[in-house]
Amino acid sequence: MKLFRLSCLLLLLALGGTAFGSTRGKIAGVIREKYTAQPIPDVNVYLKDTDLGATTDRDGFFVLLNVEPGKYTLVVEHLGYTTLQVENLRVAVNLTTELNLELEQAAIESREAVTITAERPLIRPDVTSRLAVIDGEQINALPVENFIDVVASQAGITTDAQGNLHFRGGRVNEVAYLVDGQRVEDPIDKSVGGLIDNYAIRELQVLSGTFNAEYGSAMSGIVNIVTNDGSDRFSAKFQYRSAMLNDSPYRKTNALVPDANPIYDKQTGARLTYQAPDAIETLEPALPIEGSLRGTFSGPLPGAANFFVSGEYGNENSWLPYGYNFLRSGFGKLSFPIASHKLSLSLQYTGQEYQPYDHRFKYLPDNQGHWENESIRYGLQYNHVFSPRSYLVLNASLLDVRSLYRVDGLDYTQYVFPELDENQEFVYSGNSRSYSDIKSLSYNFKGDWLYQLGASHEFKSGFEVNLYDLEVFDYTNEGNNADEFFLNEYQKKPVNASIYFQDKIEYSTLIINAGLRGDYVDVKAEGYQNIENPQEGLVSSDPEFKISPRLGLAYPISENTVLHFSYGQFFQFPNFQDIYRNLQFLNVDELAKARLALVANPNVKSQKTIAYEFGVSQKLGTRYALNVTAYSRDMTDLLGTVYVETLYRYAIFTNNDFARIQGIDVSLEKRMSDFWAARLDYTYSVARGNEATPTEEALNIFEGREKSVKELYLDFDRTHDVALNFLLQFPRGFGFSLFGVRPLQQLNFSVLAQFSSGLPYTPISDDRTKTFEKNSARMPWTNSVDIRLEKFFPVSRASLSVFLEVTNLFDRLNPLIVQPRTGKVWNDGKSRLFGSGQDFMHDPSDVGPPRIVKLGLTMGM
Repeated sequence: MKLFRLSCLLLLLALGGTAFGSTRGKIAGVIREKYTAQPIPDVNVYLKDTDLGATTDRDGFFVLLNVEPGKYTLVVEHLGYTTLQVENLRVAVNLTTELNLELEQAAIESREAVTITAERPLIRPDVTSRLAVIDGEQINALPVENFIDVVASQAGITTDAQGNLHFRGGRVNEVAYLVDGQRVEDPIDKSVGGLIDNYAIRELQVLSGTFNAEYGSAMSGIVNIVTNDGSDRFSAKFQYRSAMLNDSPYRKTNALVPDANPIYDKQTGARLTYQAPDAIETLEPALPIEGSLRGTFSGPLPGAANFFVSGEYGNENSWLPYGYNFLRSGFGKLSFPIASHKLSLSLQYTGQEYQPYDHRFKYLPDNQGHWENESIRYGLQYNHVFSPRSYLVLNASLLDVRSLYRVDGLDYTQYVFPELDENQEFVYSGNSRSYSDIKSLSYNFKGDWLYQLGASHEFKSGFEVNLYDLEVFDYTNEGNNADEFFLNEYQKKPVNASIYFQDKIEYSTLIINAGLRGDYVDVKAEGYQNIENPQEGLVSSDPEFKISPRLGLAYPISENTVLHFSYGQFFQFPNFQDIYRNLQFLNVDELAKARLALVANPNVKSQKTIAYEFGVSQKLGTRYALNVTAYSRDMTDLLGTVYVETLYRYAIFTNNDFARIQGIDVSLEKRMSDFWAARLDYTYSVARGNEATPTEEALNIFEGREKSVKELYLDFDRTHDVALNFLLQFPRGFGFSLFGVRPLQQLNFSVLAQFSSGLPYTPISDDRTKTFEKNSARMPWTNSVDIRLEKFFPVSRASLSVFLEVTNLFDRLNPLIVQPRTGKVWNDGKSRLFGSGQDFMHDPSDVGPPRIVKLGLTMGM
């Protein structure tokens, strides 16, 4: 069976060519004579300042493939006709920009060109599933820190109490992140494998529902980023953004209630006192500024090559009583045109040191651990044009990720088990219990071959191969004795690969995206032959090969109305951090030593989602568009745990979890006109299942709670989610004049307002006759209004702007965790003596960030 599956994969690879580009779009249309409406053959159509061009066929049809996303000027020329220029023509990844034009006959000696300006399309007739496209200009105009904030504001995407993203009710990390067609994710837990600066982003696409066969290893969504290239002239931009200018309500003594000041010396009665730490002063970074510096520089190189570099350097203290975030990121790209081909080399770096807040360490912050994360991605991309209707994109990359959690200055062998004060609340001696050193290398090889057959068929096929090298050392201190510790340690080299075939069929009345995808995975490990009887021994895991069909339909009823439907099966293998966790317990001698164990199971299979969606896009006049999409997702074989109690007591990973998600996304958009644009997104969804995380049942058993045996609201379910994005832009010369100055000209104002219904929780009562179903109550709604106000000043050949950013403008108290007895934050319904236990109860990380005010300066040239 193993040989058969491997043979099938190799055969598919041989037939499939190459795949997984996903960084190009196309322009297509028909050129006709203005008065007779007859098609005109042999018309020259090309994009100005590029090497991309085509000639119309006898039916007047033309197509420009291999077009990078962005704005272009398209030129249409034919002897005897007036030359036509179409400016501001937008191209998006994987989409067709349709452009049907009419030419008017003119005198041969006439050289005048007619120029028209294309408008950003309100609806796209070839979109067969939910899609959001955001360009770099839009991102930089929003009050956001990075692209993750932009993704979080899209319809169908919600956040949980820890700020993790959930796409249409899916679990954490069921999303694939791509940069220039290359995966950028930590293979161990599938989290984002590195941030990329906003200045580097040309286009961001978010697929929050079903998606085509070219995308895989994800069940809930795709985040696809295409980065900027250099240009034929030098340009630069630099920005400084301050840290939080206003005082945090939590970084001071007696912030919410009187500080507990726990006793650390019972003989003398000496107490610990709270003092707000300054990490920048303590850790002394190389550039000791508070805030962030961001910049970009690009331009030409000899031989028609060009370069683009961008980066960010930031140091900030947390708004919580302690904690910090130091971020270093950089991105660079070299592009070498070779005739009609292109070679690109890229380097992406992210270094982040941060300390999360743990309320128990409020009075000993230096004794709590911090994370040191670093990722480096080396990328190579080659774009080869076979003909005007066929091209190939090859990608190779190496992603090196390391995550280190430790207490500053201590080796794990020097750890001291933490001790709590007399009220068993705050740590007064000792340090964090955990030490983790997690490393991964990801070797990625993939490509994409595209062929346009006639006017109606766009074929794609391709492969992807990932080779991993994982090394995990995860230590937990269990006591003060040398032998009281827990160690999860392993080195593994799993492999996965994939192949897909896809045809985009485009007619004027129907667009079809039909595809088939195959995914192969080999975890190269052993697991129990029988998970309920370890005595039967171990068996090597079998490689797995899954085939998933995808189908999308778009039906343009008219220029103003488009219906779409999509269906797909999506497979994602469980995270390696779960299936390899605690491999030592596969040895029955080690298992016998444990009172209760969580055991690895490399023999699990892929998780499965079957998703449907149906939607309609409707233009409302010339400036507005409405999109309504209903969806349903059935998720089976999700990773969970089962409890076994025979000779041993343990929980082991297996595919026994399930979920069902249904919802509706509604979007109303107004494109830029009369100086303003806006978009309103609303999502109604219900996410139900038996477990929210793979380890939830194990934790229930370990902590003496009942296991989940039926479908319940999942921990991250939010019934209602609303996001409003508003942008106001005044051009030069706008507004009244005051002493020769126009204060409103070149002024931008943006608002991002988000409102969400509360997360579920399980209430409790002092009345033991009352029982409550899990997650049967709701926390209060949360909301945040963020703004950015930016004023531009022309300075010779440069541009200068100052900006103000305010997050949570109205200083809303947004509860993330509530007390189950009352449903309120910081109030458990018990009466206490004043100050007794109140400091511990008032954990500021139970709520979201307060109002944060920042100022900044940007200069471009």
